[in-house]
This record gives sequence, structure tokens and C-alpha cells, in this order.
Amino acid sequence: MMRATPEEKESLDAVKERTGGRSAKVREAVLQAARQILMEQGANALTHRNVAQLAGVNASTVYRRWPDRARLIADVFKNTAESMVRIPDSGSLSLDLLQFLQMITAMLYSAEGRKLVQGAISATSSGDDMVESAIRDVWEQRFQQAEMIFEQAVLRGEEGYKGQRKGILETLIAPVWFRVLITQEPVDEEYLVANISRILKQMP
Repeated sequence: MMRATPEEKESLDAVKERTGGRSAKVREAVLQAARQILMEQGANALTHRNVAQLAGVNASTVYRRWPDRARLIADVFKNTAESMVRIPDSGSLSLDLLQFLQMITAMLYSAEGRKLVQGAISATSSGDDMVESAIRDVWEQRFQQAEMIFEQAVLRGEEGYKGQRKGILETLIAPVWFRVLITQEPVDEEYLVANISRILKQMP
């Protein structure tokens, strides 16, 4: 059987891309390949050609969807973070915050989570200003998404802590990262509940 030329493969990708599920499958394959390269080899190895080869698609397909490396790296982090840490809706603000922090803790303890963190450090230390900016934008988007926890509380008639949400989230999340990655102290439910209670009580 004759193999398709690069031009024929690109044309085939374009046709299949219009058939609904193909587009989603290509995107997932590319992001998985990019994540694997980023976590195993670092940001400098994340080229369109390397990703395309591992994903089994034409390089032009990757270029068309992600014109620059910064967008590709940002999408990898966003996709991975969203799959591992979702926004809970348990019925109360305190419980939502607890479940959110528990998911972050579980992510940081997991092998994939640790590689994600290492990849983020590698990417932001690559010297590529566009990459660094893209990673910052991802974290900012994640904080904005997390503020939905407070919006849900408002709808239930609870305090929404308007204007204080990011500060609360940073104060709750930072000790988790520090304990898991630096001091390796335990992060159990008792610790998280105590922190949530203390910090919310301190809010005016």
C-alpha cells in the first residue's frame, strides 16, 4: 500500500477535521503528546515537529491550531489542570473550598501533578517571554475560574467575599503547595478545615 505524501496527509486532516469528532480527537492527541514531551524532556524540546511526530499528525496541523509554542504550552497546562482540579458545588462555601483544596493536594501528590509543576517551572524559566506570559495567563484564568466557588455561595445566600476572593484563595492554596513540595508535611482534612475556618473568620 502506498503511503500518503505530507501534502495528502494535510489534506486528509483538513477533511476529517470537518467531521465533528475528528477535530476533538486530533486536539486531544496533540495535547497528550505535548504534555508527554513537556513533562519528560522540558519546554525546550516542545517543538511543533516533535509534537506532531508523537501525536501522529502532520506538523502543519499543529501549526494551524497553535501558531506559536507559547499557546501550545499554555493549552497543555490549562487542559491538565482543569482535568485534575475541578470547581466543586457541594452546597456550602466551606465544603466547596475543602474539596477544591483536596483536589489540589491530590494533584500535587500524584506523579503527573509533580511533573506538571516541574514542567511549569521549566517553561517559565525557558527565557521565552511569550511562554512565561502564557503560563501566567493560565494561572490567572484558573484563579478567575475558582472564584466561581464564591459566586455559587452568593446564589445560596452565603457570604460572597467580594473583593477578597483572590486573596482568600492564595492564602489557602499557598500553604498546600509549600507543605507538599517543600516541607513535605502532611496535608490532611483536619489541617485544611482549620485553615479555611481561620481565614474566613479573619475576613472583615
